[in-house]
Amino acid sequence: MSELNGLDVRGKDYRTGYDPQEFDWRSDADNNGCDTPNDVLRRDLDELVLEAGTNGCTVAAGRLDDKYLGDSYDFERGSSKIEIDHIVSRSNAWQTGAAGLTYDELREFSNDPLNLLAVSSTLKRQKSGGDAAAWLPPNEDYRCEYVSRQIAVKQKYGLWVAAAEKDAMEEVLDLCAGQPSFNKDVNWPQPGEGDSVTTESASQESSGEPSEGPSDPAEETAGNPAGDSSAKDSAGDSSAAKGSEAGDSGAGDSPTGESPAAPPPESAANPTTPATESAGDDRRGER
Repeated sequence: MSELNGLDVRGKDYRTGYDPQEFDWRSDADNNGCDTPNDVLRRDLDELVLEAGTNGCTVAAGRLDDKYLGDSYDFERGSSKIEIDHIVSRSNAWQTGAAGLTYDELREFSNDPLNLLAVSSTLKRQKSGGDAAAWLPPNEDYRCEYVSRQIAVKQKYGLWVAAAEKDAMEEVLDLCAGQPSFNKDVNWPQPGEGDSVTTESASQESSGEPSEGPSDPAEETAGNPAGDSSAKDSAGDSSAAKGSEAGDSGAGDSPTGESPAAPPPESAANPTTPATESAGDDRRGER
């Protein structure tokens, strides 16, 4: 709670000058030879299968323990089940102080392991650009860590919180007394490493590039999380990955062009969303 109290409380700024491409999302920010989405998948998926001939970068399959959903399921390259979420969205960051960051700082923020998580594409879209006042994970067991991680991101990059956002964070933290500041090791493994890694043979490799979700130039997107293995290929991985961000809704984050599953019932969203900090406010701010 002390970390939260250390954050400034201010109203959200306008989106003047906001350009998601300035965040350089999906780049090889850590110079390990792999694009960020595949780095996240290698960290967050178990029972990893890596594509042969990609220098240990590209994830072909695995199993995700979805923190937002509270369930586990299989992933295969070409699936639309999984997207990469910015725990503090780029748009929310821009409206709470990131407009004053340098290009290098924006790039670090957008590709920071602390701020990235592989999750259900349906919940990624449901969250959109919402802060804690607008949306919380339906998996209540993860809410304490989720909020603590948002606070850690905002503290690291000198971002502030809106009043309703802070109230929502306090409400969550009050229910998990003793929740420590977020200090887990979230760094991703080196190329070729991960949980129970196997590499498929050349005969098993999928042919061609996976299809992509629809392009929307106003949308935040993780692009194809199981796309090409290197940062140099990321620009071609997804038409939706061209810096798009529409309320962080995530349409286009899917590695395929499949339509996402229908959103979960409203009960999965944060039922206590204040009108002044609604997810709709953030979505309007994203477009």
